[in-house]
Amino acid sequence: MPPPPTPDEDVLLYCGPGGAGAPDDRVRVERIWQEIAAGFTALAPFGKAVSMFGSGRVADADRRYEHARRVAARLGEAGFTIIIGGGSGLMEAATRGGRAPGRPRSGSAIELPHEQD
Repeated sequence: MPPPPTPDEDVLLYCGPGGAGAPDDRVRVERIWQEIAAGFTALAPFGKAVSMFGSGRVADADRRYEHARRVAARLGEAGFTIIIGGGSGLMEAATRGGRAPGRPRSGSAIELPHEQD
């Protein structure tokens, strides 16, 4: 049995061949509002935070990797929580750099159906 559609795929199913048509704007705005509210609720405990996202294909020998690590370290030292995109490459560099004592870090995943198992 295939997995249930993601919210994006769900919208496309409404509009595709044989679909029932797109939900009206009120329904879509309500769904977007609920997602935003859930995001703010989930991130509220982190307080002062910075999101750092970047390519997972940057090797640790790359100068950009070291730059991301140093920037995250400075931000962590300044009291910011580092919120990253849970992957390798630049996000890993930010995680390593953001390891300031007593500062939380958080990794977030996005849906990339062709990139993830």
